[in-house]
Amino acid sequence: MRAANTIGADKFFHCMANCQAARRGSIGVLISQTMSESRELFDENIKGDPRVACDADRYANQIGRDGGSRCDPCVSVCSRFVPQGLTYPVPRPNFGPNGDCGRFGTGVQMRFVRISVIVFAILLSAVSCDFRNGGCAFVANPDVKCRVLDRRASTELVEYFNVDTNDLRLFLKSDGESVEITHPFGKVTNFDPKIDSNVIKFDKNDSGFLIVNGERFQVERKAK
Repeated sequence: MRAANTIGADKFFHCMANCQAARRGSIGVLISQTMSESRELFDENIKGDPRVACDADRYANQIGRDGGSRCDPCVSVCSRFVPQGLTYPVPRPNFGPNGDCGRFGTGVQMRFVRISVIVFAILLSAVSCDFRNGGCAFVANPDVKCRVLDRRASTELVEYFNVDTNDLRLFLKSDGESVEITHPFGKVTNFDPKIDSNVIKFDKNDSGFLIVNGERFQVERKAK
């Protein structure tokens, strides 16, 4: 999900993860259900994500588990969640209609459990850049990606993207202070849903504007 870095892609990956786990049989369903709900409770009560966003994730998780439990191909099950701009790899052959759905030996089951626990622990302990409280703070939030888009003198232009809630923000950061400005997404004609494909720079000739994929965009402080 973080690698895709595409607006609206989070629900697709929620669905795919649960579907692929559920295809492994009852133990996969149990693990995916436990981990997914634990993640949503963590997001809602620790990270402070909106309840509506967590419920939307829960819906995508359930769709994935239901399809995986029927041994349906996961890409087909989750196709309703594919956003514009997302290119997903072709699934492995054993995720096809008849592959190895539901067939696990005891050793493989335990290895799957151990891997799942390790992955979940990594997700909870990962740190990332968060601007919501002012400045660039490191928090337990693996969903957030920050990137410095441009620099002008002592000022950095920094983009914040939460891949799980699709929260997209833009900041001017100078001398430890951060000022949020309006993000050009939805306001310029050629903004790409795949975040990394966009080029956002300071206008070298006018400090009141940015250049977004070649288009001028006025810098406006975002109202609180």
